[in-house]
Amino acid sequence: MTSFLVIGWTGLLTLLGAAGALAWWLFQSPLTEAIPAPVQSARVLGQKSILLAAAALCILGAASGGIWDTAWHMRFGVPVQDFWWPPHITIYLFTFLDATVAGLALGRVLRQPGSIRARFRSEPFFGALSLFTATQLGFAPLDEVWHRIYGKELSGLSLPHLLIVFLQIPCLLLIAAAVRELQPKSRVATWLRLPLLFAMAAGLWALYGVCAGDWEFMLAQGRVPAIHPLWSRPAWSYLLLGLVPAAFFLGALTSVRGQRWTATTTAVIVNLWGYGLHLLLALAGNPLPFWVTPLGFVLGGLCMDLWRQRRGDAGAGVAFTVGHLAFMLPATLLWSRFVTLGPIDLAVVIVGGVLGGWLASSAGVRLGAWLTTASSNRLSQAV
Repeated sequence: MTSFLVIGWTGLLTLLGAAGALAWWLFQSPLTEAIPAPVQSARVLGQKSILLAAAALCILGAASGGIWDTAWHMRFGVPVQDFWWPPHITIYLFTFLDATVAGLALGRVLRQPGSIRARFRSEPFFGALSLFTATQLGFAPLDEVWHRIYGKELSGLSLPHLLIVFLQIPCLLLIAAAVRELQPKSRVATWLRLPLLFAMAAGLWALYGVCAGDWEFMLAQGRVPAIHPLWSRPAWSYLLLGLVPAAFFLGALTSVRGQRWTATTTAVIVNLWGYGLHLLLALAGNPLPFWVTPLGFVLGGLCMDLWRQRRGDAGAGVAFTVGHLAFMLPATLLWSRFVTLGPIDLAVVIVGGVLGGWLASSAGVRLGAWLTTASSNRLSQAV
């Protein structure tokens, strides 16, 4: 096992380092030549909109496969014979379809004039999207390898799950930024709002699933293996792992989209879409968990949107934390059989939630502002 572990971590760090170095060279290294202006014809803008819609739907399809996967894990436990059971096939099928879409986006980037770096900087959203998707595809076999090394544990907080989701989040934000850039120019882009919102909701669900899903997905039937890592985690981690990543993602998303009620709408769709899929699966005999954390996103998102409309982005993460915990603390105390919050846990949750929500949301807002500002600067400098 040790040799496999060394090989795995070496390959992982090598791939991350190579992707990071390539991204810096393509987008941030000094460049003296002029950046070519992207083509703005109606035909090209329509093609870009279709590519973005396809990418968003692929991410939505992969996340739907993730919900199917949780339902089957709850029903059947661990797949005894084969890693490649239908939910996993669905997830990776949509991942490969997403890679195909990214390949088409890369082809559009490479058709620009100039050097490779100038071409990528002319179409940075499509170029970065293809790069992130290629990295995600490179990590695709890691999930099976991980299970072969460590056994068939069912923790959402395993390295392959975190990598898959954390590489998916930048893709979603890039899609949202590209759609915002296209909307004033293309009628087709205006039709992307609905699939984009569902894809963003899928991204929020995926974050919640890997970070806090252990307490809610597999535990609905009350069967928790004694060796499950859940038992070694402090009680406050359940609430903070659900709150902080969501604050970052919603902060970035509201900044990128620049529209009112983005956080609230995304949180509502997370619940409608997630519960809708699980109700369909329940009709086929699969267990239906009672999700708690996504319901807290609704009140948190509403508080975030109301705060932003009155006082701007500063402090919006604290507003999200207050709204989210106003629902989650009573819900946890009344509902959870697996999380017992003591006085120290409550103190950590309140202080850590306010501080973590503020910092995470602020970082997300800065990332979103950087994406939109980079787009404006690129268009003004292109020739």
